[in-house]
This record gives sequence, C-alpha cells and structure tokens, in this order.
Amino acid sequence: MQMASSNIMLQTMVDDDKRGRVMGLYVMSFMGAMPFGSLLAGAVADKIGAPHTILIGGAVCVVSSLFFARAVPGLRERLQKSVQKKIPVGVIT
Repeated sequence: MQMASSNIMLQTMVDDDKRGRVMGLYVMSFMGAMPFGSLLAGAVADKIGAPHTILIGGAVCVVSSLFFARAVPGLRERLQKSVQKKIPVGVIT
C-alpha cells in the first residue's frame, strides 16, 4: 500500500516533462536497493536465524507503515496544492 500510495503521489506531483526521469529514479531506488536488503537479511539470518530475521523485518515494516500513515495527511495537502496548480481555473466546478 505504501509503494502504491507513493507512486500515485509522486506521479501526480511531478511536472509532465519530468515524470519519466523521476519515475526512473523512483523505480531504480526501490528495485536497486532490493539486492542490498536481501544481502543484509541473509547476513542477519546467518547470525540470529531466519525466524528472528523475519520477525525483525515484519516489525520494521509495521513501524515504517505507522510513520507513513502519520505523514499522509501532510502529503495529501501538498498533493492537493500541486494538483490545483496544474488545473486551469474553471475546469472543475
């Protein structure tokens, strides 16, 4: 849900002429970071075991989701302001 929300907000906020570049960086940052996360998870699993690694990974996901959920209202306001700038006056009644 966080990735989909971030993707929607990012595509809506970015100017049309820069959207491809920004989305390329966005995808590269997520997909490019996955091998490093897998490497880290493997190293941690080797030291403390796979069940504990999964538990820690789940806890990190829950905590980061709470931070994201807390930030959404502010992001929503910025998104609405950004969208309002792009829409000509009088188009939406």
